Amino acid sequence: MRIIQFLRYSAIVLLSIGLNFLFYSCEYEPKEVYNLQVNPDVQPPEIQEVALDLQSDTIYLIANKTLHFSFTSSNQAIQSVAWYIDDELKETVNSESGNFTLNHASFLTDHFYDLGIKVFTGSGSGSIAEHLGNEGFLFEKHWVLVVIDGYEKIVRNSIADGRLRLEWDPCPVDNLIKYLIIRQGQNYVPYIIGESNVPQFIDSSYIGEGANYIIMAQLASEQFIQWGTCQLAPDLPHMMSYCTPQNINSVYWTGRKYYNNIAGCTLYQDLNNTGSYTQIYSTESLADTMVAIGNVKFGDEMDFRLELAPHPYKTNFVYSYFNRPLVYASLVAGYQFAERIDDDEQIIEVENNQILYSSPGKGLVRFSLGTLKAIESYKYVTPEVSNTSFERMCGSPKGKCFTSAMFGEDLYFSGFSSNFASISNVDLDPIIGAWAISIPVSDNQIGLVNSLWGGPRLYNFNTHQVIDEYTIDPTITYGVAISSNADYLIIRDQGIHLFKYANHSFDQLYTLPGEEIKFVEFSKTEAEQFAFWDGSNFQIKRCTDFSDVVSFPLSDAKILSVDYSEQMMLTSGPGKLIVRSLVDGALILEIPVDPSNLYSSNYYLLSDNKIISNMGIIYFL
Repeated sequence: MRIIQFLRYSAIVLLSIGLNFLFYSCEYEPKEVYNLQVNPDVQPPEIQEVALDLQSDTIYLIANKTLHFSFTSSNQAIQSVAWYIDDELKETVNSESGNFTLNHASFLTDHFYDLGIKVFTGSGSGSIAEHLGNEGFLFEKHWVLVVIDGYEKIVRNSIADGRLRLEWDPCPVDNLIKYLIIRQGQNYVPYIIGESNVPQFIDSSYIGEGANYIIMAQLASEQFIQWGTCQLAPDLPHMMSYCTPQNINSVYWTGRKYYNNIAGCTLYQDLNNTGSYTQIYSTESLADTMVAIGNVKFGDEMDFRLELAPHPYKTNFVYSYFNRPLVYASLVAGYQFAERIDDDEQIIEVENNQILYSSPGKGLVRFSLGTLKAIESYKYVTPEVSNTSFERMCGSPKGKCFTSAMFGEDLYFSGFSSNFASISNVDLDPIIGAWAISIPVSDNQIGLVNSLWGGPRLYNFNTHQVIDEYTIDPTITYGVAISSNADYLIIRDQGIHLFKYANHSFDQLYTLPGEEIKFVEFSKTEAEQFAFWDGSNFQIKRCTDFSDVVSFPLSDAKILSVDYSEQMMLTSGPGKLIVRSLVDGALILEIPVDPSNLYSSNYYLLSDNKIISNMGIIYFL
């Protein structure tokens, strides 16, 4: 120990004692003078540290620290040891050994202090002053004490050669032994997965399943300091489906960020929510990321579970049921172009081999069936309205125009399908009332609007005006369809009737057997033709003279869609979709499907030699 200051306290004590005692008439006489013998020239002792937990001139305090000290003296005995902070006495120990605790909470963090120690010994002179503690030697030393906030340091993470790399700032203590790396899985059970003598660590077991890391600094004093933490969200491979134009379905996964930690993977499948997974694939090759699925039908719901196996490593970290690296995905067999589209939102066919559908995130989407890409999207967002779900959509027969409602907002829209800049919000509350309905529309933007009161009205979406109203039996009358040029209407009351509209006159031309009609619409290619089906026979007739264009028997369960340009129709039967010729009803193709996919909540559109389903998938013909 370096001696900073040497002090010798001396005192001259003059003893002159004269005592006269009178005791039983006895008298004591003085014989001589007594002088206390002192050593006036005593040399200071050598002080040696037996123990002191301070090995450098700068001390970093990041947690409570107890200093164990012990000194020996070569001659004079040690009387006391005193500790000071910024020259303020904090504790005195009247011994040559003991403990002194630096309480981290009693200091300001990120602050510098002066830590001092003073060791007091006797003087060795033998004087009364020494015996009274007023004379002796003082040994003193000082350190710089730096108090820092040592908890919850951020541990940085990166990927190094396909493995997780953790880095942190060094723990600035002079008695650091090593760092302990603790990992918590999703069950929050901690495991020591490794040690490091440097402020970094490569975890060869992590493959992206998500984990919490805690870095503990182990000190020589058998003290452990939580030095840093890192929380990683799950970042496992993402599974997707793919379907070729030949309708071959596959599942593949991407995002193998921690590829050097993955030893292999196993894929399990559950079809149509049976609750039972079957292993269908296993590999140790990282290059194998796609598996063909051959046992599925169009529209089948496929649940997959991908189990990833990490490379063996030396650690006591065990993957439990709750934290083992699993990837789940629910996919649908078919070419996926969108998320599932609700029954109310629908899909409509428009011109130029395109469709319109509603997407919760994108609003109204225009999609090309030729390029299989989204072309345009439209959202209606105001301070009062944040809903972007377009519902009750209707397209004109040739697909030039469309109408839509926004359920819950009592809003209606119309526009040209090829240009979303033409979309406008239409106030139809005075006509319709507070309910959302579909509005059939012609290719020249004339709508057939039904109402809670009164009969169906013809409404001009260009001028935003009512053109006319059908007033016969308004309480039971409902507008069903309007032709491409708005010259013809199909209206239902007790039956289903074809009307011609001209010069503000509704002329009834033809009556269909209303109770038996299961399908009716105007042709999408010919302005003066309409089609209907009574469950037994399918017919296409001319509006002018009601002559047959097409007529053939049809006993399938349901007509789903008619493609007039390709001369095909799509129907359904028990567990199958059926493609038939529109000329004579001849069978072209049967497509097996799960019976549950023929419920009314699922619907299909036939267009451009493709079957488009509201499940967000396409089947290629």
